[in-house]
Amino acid sequence: MKLIYVILDGIGDRPIKALGKRTPLEAAKKNHFDELAAKSKLGLIWTVGREIAPESDAATIALFGYNPFECYKGRGPLEAQGAGINLRKNDVAIRCNFALDRNNLIEDVEADITNEEGKELGKIISKKIHSIDGVRIIFKHTVGYRAVLILRGKNLSPRISNTHPSYKIYKDFVSEALPVRNNTAAGKCKPLDNSKESAFTAEIVNKFLEKARILLIKSAFKHKVNTILTRGAGSELPKLGKLEGRWTALVDMPAEKALAKLMGMKLEKKAKGFGNLAKQALKLLKKSGAIYIHIKDTDILSHKGDYEGKKAVIEKFDREFLASLIHSPAFKDIALCITGDHSTPCELRAHSSDLIPVLLYVPGELGDCMRFGETFAAKGSLGKFSSNRLFNVLQKLLLFD
Repeated sequence: MKLIYVILDGIGDRPIKALGKRTPLEAAKKNHFDELAAKSKLGLIWTVGREIAPESDAATIALFGYNPFECYKGRGPLEAQGAGINLRKNDVAIRCNFALDRNNLIEDVEADITNEEGKELGKIISKKIHSIDGVRIIFKHTVGYRAVLILRGKNLSPRISNTHPSYKIYKDFVSEALPVRNNTAAGKCKPLDNSKESAFTAEIVNKFLEKARILLIKSAFKHKVNTILTRGAGSELPKLGKLEGRWTALVDMPAEKALAKLMGMKLEKKAKGFGNLAKQALKLLKKSGAIYIHIKDTDILSHKGDYEGKKAVIEKFDREFLASLIHSPAFKDIALCITGDHSTPCELRAHSSDLIPVLLYVPGELGDCMRFGETFAAKGSLGKFSSNRLFNVLQKLLLFD
């Protein structure tokens, strides 16, 4: 059986008073979602851990059956790989956010800048900062407010803290998202152990951030961006065994691209527009056994606290992607799983440990005869379980040629 596996980033939410005490998913007008849900099994899952608010990359690793605590090595190496940078031995890669700081408080941890503005800011920094204390500095913009920093030299260590106030190291390289957003002070980079290498690396990061801040304050974009936040330092990619069968990935972001490659998936350029994306997935399934699709829009709007926008994106996904998919003759032989990598409640504007709704449609199997939303998923026949168990179920469905 063929499979389409859709990850709606940050889809889970909490009841919102302005939406009649419903979540954006429950408040959305989604006829096709609900039609499908009536024929599907529903449930709630967690990814990295039952009480952990995870980052998207570690959560995605968990959604494909891997244990992040055993294989995850930090966000930075994935961002570098997704941006086309091959790490050398002893390099330290760090994920960066352009941000806005006012009076030593972060006003916007995810600066509202365009790709073009981000590229220009990346050039400003990369042209002026080449090395610090004998360590080569490589800085590259990736997407929107995101960038990646590579430290290349001797005596470096990835065992350093995040400066991003919304993420702290939970265990080893796995970070936990915190329910703090704006009006919070950025942290100083600190060593996470007693080694000279960690202390030296933290010092280099702090010096880089100070130099970058001076350049950003002088830039034409200082009203939007005047600082950089760092997180997820690492020196190597996670060692992921390749998935069984023929998988194709339709993803946008650097980390998800890197993960797809590491899992042995074929990367295809993602079609624009949900309707075109559904048609692309159906076409690719003629040669692939399974399609992995990652939708970032829901999470972006959640981080902005835009519950109306999140609801609207869900409605658009319903009337364009799902309408095109479920009305196709080919859909009769395709299993479909829709879930998220984590919940991002609009009231928090941050990731949370709330359980994530999951919908599993298998042709010919009876469904739960309910609509799709957090409340219904809590009553679903799948129950509450880990993403590892979910992926085991999906693997059993797949009969690859």
